[in-house]
Amino acid sequence: METVKSTSEAKVLKPGNFYDLKFVGNIVVAGKRILFEVAKPERETNDYSTGIYELIDGRGVRFTRGERDYGMVRDKTGKLIAYESKDGGKVSINIKDISSSRDHRLVEIDGRIGKIAWDKDSEGLYLLVQKEKKNEDYRIIENIPLFSDDKGFMEGFSYELIHVDSKGKSSLILKGKEEIRDFAVNPMKNEIAIEIRSLDYDDYHARIGILSKANGHITYLKSGNGDYLTPGGIGGTSSMEYLEDGTLVFLLNKHEHFIEEAPEIVFWKDGKLNEVMKKYDISPGSALSMDSSMVDSTKMRVKGNQVYFIATVHGRVGLYSLNAEGELNTVLAGEFSVESFDFDGDVVYFVAQNSNTPPEIYVHDGKVKLLLTMNEQLKRWNLRKPENFHFKASDGEDIEAWILKGKGKGTIVRIHGGPRGAFGEALVFEAHLLNSMGFSVIYCNPRGSDSYGDLFAAAVVKRYGERDFKDIMELVEYSIKRYKLDASRLGVTGGSYGGFMVNWIVGHTDKFKAAVSDRSFADAVSDYFSGDIGPTFDADQIGGTPYDNLETYWEKSPIKHIRNCKTPILLIQNDADYRCPVWQAYELFTQLKMQGTTTRLVIFKGENHNLPYSGKPRNRVKRLEEIAAWFDKFLA
Repeated sequence: METVKSTSEAKVLKPGNFYDLKFVGNIVVAGKRILFEVAKPERETNDYSTGIYELIDGRGVRFTRGERDYGMVRDKTGKLIAYESKDGGKVSINIKDISSSRDHRLVEIDGRIGKIAWDKDSEGLYLLVQKEKKNEDYRIIENIPLFSDDKGFMEGFSYELIHVDSKGKSSLILKGKEEIRDFAVNPMKNEIAIEIRSLDYDDYHARIGILSKANGHITYLKSGNGDYLTPGGIGGTSSMEYLEDGTLVFLLNKHEHFIEEAPEIVFWKDGKLNEVMKKYDISPGSALSMDSSMVDSTKMRVKGNQVYFIATVHGRVGLYSLNAEGELNTVLAGEFSVESFDFDGDVVYFVAQNSNTPPEIYVHDGKVKLLLTMNEQLKRWNLRKPENFHFKASDGEDIEAWILKGKGKGTIVRIHGGPRGAFGEALVFEAHLLNSMGFSVIYCNPRGSDSYGDLFAAAVVKRYGERDFKDIMELVEYSIKRYKLDASRLGVTGGSYGGFMVNWIVGHTDKFKAAVSDRSFADAVSDYFSGDIGPTFDADQIGGTPYDNLETYWEKSPIKHIRNCKTPILLIQNDADYRCPVWQAYELFTQLKMQGTTTRLVIFKGENHNLPYSGKPRNRVKRLEEIAAWFDKFLA
């Protein structure tokens, strides 16, 4: 795969260069047109402009003209696309004819669009709409979860599945307070598969059901032992589709041993569940830690009676196919990560990135070729290709790692979130920023990481701060020896679970001279009761509840050990983060100040857990400035 090469007069990367990036995704082949979406951070509006583009003679040409156009979906004929458009405060669904380029507004929607799908005859659209009833003075809450990190408080939401015909007339298919998360339209029958999460704690996970349009009845799918089937997700716009013969394909959470097991793609037809993927230890979707992907893209498509999907394998995201007979084939794999894909016959058009190149457009017609880069400005930045290496952990396990070699400054260890995330062939702007400043940056996929199988990921379950901590510290020791790094100038940073690990590390060693803990959790007891996934995730990952396992909950809480911390530490938290709530940082900051440890707390207003990936542009830049300044102060 071709990459964007730096010039001999490369400029030093600055936090503000984030505004120069263009994020590419959601590639769609419609007729003979190659369409894709682009998002760009805008300094003046503190938002992202989005648009639909066409690939013409090696250039990206605007295909639609709205202020914010995105979320396009092609009909089965390839003659029409539907897409969402925002003009001021209004949201509309537009239809565009591919051959004539005629565009018309189909319907205006009051609410947030969760998904758009064509009906089986391509004569209308199904829309998943989320609506919110706001009351500025009080909240009345009767169910948990109280909130969801991507939505906020849940009590004011309602969900609708509607159909809009070709003339813009809407009809309600399903409505309720239970969260409708996804759906797929059966091409053979008058029914729709839906994913719904109950408001009842005893039924905390979502279910897959079949909605009969004839009578409105929902039949929930069950396994052979009578358990409801719980869907898994791989991000993007869909985790369920129908094959042409009416077979439903969806992601199933196994939950056989622990909650973060990789979901499996399963087939459902005539009341029977076909788990042909069970024999493959592969992780559908992209698990990579990156800050270079902004466009929501389809991660799974059907073509004939094959399902095509992306999957993460050893830090790389490839494209694979699977059929109901259990035949798994590799379509695309290499030193890159596929973001989005579509087909023109046997030719694959796709969006991919690697560790020093953001998502761009490629084609595979026997070999991989770069068709378009929307980020020519990268040529003037010094974006080095990280060196990939492996080392043996003290227990003999092979650990994959990377280094960006710096000049003149110390070394920063980066830790990914999850814990079932992964580093690999994806651009991390933050890492290149620190490297451009002169720092060496090292990172690895320790035990608990994705893309090396369920057994590798399960190594940290109920054992946080044990083997994962050892792997990270052994990475440091190995890198110091192999790359002659200055052991007196070490820093460490991580977000989410990576932030937990930073908190854990500085409470157990004085090896690091500076630390940044980003969106972390520190107190497992309070997190169980107040995080949006605490009652399920913590119960699985730590074990039981604080009532029956308090000693372990407290032992696995970095706040217990933070009194040992002498490392200057920057805490970054967001006040609308319900995954790792802001009060986790309050606890840390209070204790650190009381014991005299050098610390600083930065709180971003209105941002959720995804600030580094989709937050407001100014806040993303400010966050980078804070991290860069902290390490420059203590490690330069």
